[in-house]
Amino acid sequence: MRAIVSTGSDVMELKPDYPKPSPAAGFILIRVKAFTVHPSDIGGLKTPPTTMKFPRVWGSECVGIVEDNGGLENIRIGSVVAALLGGLGREIDGGWAEFVSVPYQHTYPLRIPLLDPTTPLDSLFWSRIASIPRTFLSAFGILDSLHLKPKDRLLVRGGNSPLGLALINVAKHVGASVAVTTTDPTKAPLLSEVGADFVVLEREGGVVDDVKMFYDSDYGGKGGVGGKAGKGSSMGGPSGAGADKIADLLDSTLSDSLASLRPGGVCCLLHSGVSKLSSAPLPPPGTYLTTFDPASVELHRAPLQEIVERCVKGVYRVPVAKCIGLEDVVSWVLAGGEGKEGTDVEGSVVCFVGEA
Repeated sequence: MRAIVSTGSDVMELKPDYPKPSPAAGFILIRVKAFTVHPSDIGGLKTPPTTMKFPRVWGSECVGIVEDNGGLENIRIGSVVAALLGGLGREIDGGWAEFVSVPYQHTYPLRIPLLDPTTPLDSLFWSRIASIPRTFLSAFGILDSLHLKPKDRLLVRGGNSPLGLALINVAKHVGASVAVTTTDPTKAPLLSEVGADFVVLEREGGVVDDVKMFYDSDYGGKGGVGGKAGKGSSMGGPSGAGADKIADLLDSTLSDSLASLRPGGVCCLLHSGVSKLSSAPLPPPGTYLTTFDPASVELHRAPLQEIVERCVKGVYRVPVAKCIGLEDVVSWVLAGGEGKEGTDVEGSVVCFVGEA
């Protein structure tokens, strides 16, 4: 089979005849249809864990069709599944290949609701499905960590990244008001189209003043559930200018984000930024800081089926910035790719594997 294999730090190649795996006990074999090229996959190649054993098929996520259920009766051959987490692409061979063997507990069977029975199961279809699982599960996890509620004032730092776009979708469905930041003013139309109420341009001096101007002490929050509310008290939270909740997807904006919170507000930092906490300031009195690690998602308790249905029905908008072939992935990754939180990508970068 074809597989994208790493043999060491910053080394990757497409192997045309890599051994096809066989499922061990408790594993299933998936014929991979598509996968998303995640920022963590790009970054992980440059700085892999010291415990990683090479060679290693890369890739932390994929979607495909069950080729061999390993004798497990609760998953049928031919069903559509997502595979993610569980050390995929790190501790065990990952999904950047034509086939992957995955522990059953790290797969999620998907029922794909076809609104039109004639919908072709082509590269566009599979690319959209592949862009959903990890990105939207991370968005749900972040907003759950923040205890986001209707009419909350949410700020997303790095809003035009794939994860930022997913956060906008989910937060607006919850009924929150959403402000987002971007380094590129030309992305404002996309962010507004996805649902952002305010778009703030990232700049050297920070965004505190902008956030507190939009979310002043009188802001009631549109939030998609009944328009402007009255003077701050209808928010159900403490008075004061600033955001109630902040999802900081960037590496260097934590101090500014914490200063942008209103009293009682909470900021969530991605696990990838936790290493910088030792040099970060304490949250201002009366505000709070939490973190989220995508690896902490309990897959079989996650609402992935509901997420996929909302995406297919158009409740959530799922931008795919670029669809590439398996033969293009290596050059894309080694060139640094796009899609890192806060860059100018307008959606996920997805590889359609095609037929094995």
